Amino acid sequence: MARRKAARALGGMTTMEWVEAQRRDPVQGPLIELEIAAMNLEQDLLALREKRGVTQAELAAKLGVKQPVISRIERGQGQNLQLRTLVAIAAALGARVKITFEPRAEPAKRRKGRAA
Repeated sequence: MARRKAARALGGMTTMEWVEAQRRDPVQGPLIELEIAAMNLEQDLLALREKRGVTQAELAAKLGVKQPVISRIERGQGQNLQLRTLVAIAAALGARVKITFEPRAEPAKRRKGRAA
């Protein structure tokens, strides 16, 4: 029942369909992409830390910060996370930061004129 209510609230779409529609929107799309990139970054940091077998407290000690700082970063609540912070975290975990710029796929262009 809750799923049906959610679908009605989203105009009959599933949540993923709604997100994909919003990603194609020229105004909302870039904002959604930014949020998705941030979530991916947080998940990647958490996965790397766990893969290395390092606790939040151990990572915090290596960086000279308190454990709640690491927790906030991994939960996406780190405000204005700077590149130098990411580089320091990566170095403490024996990794490096790689930034790439990738062009977005261009939306399909509409044909001019009327359909026959």
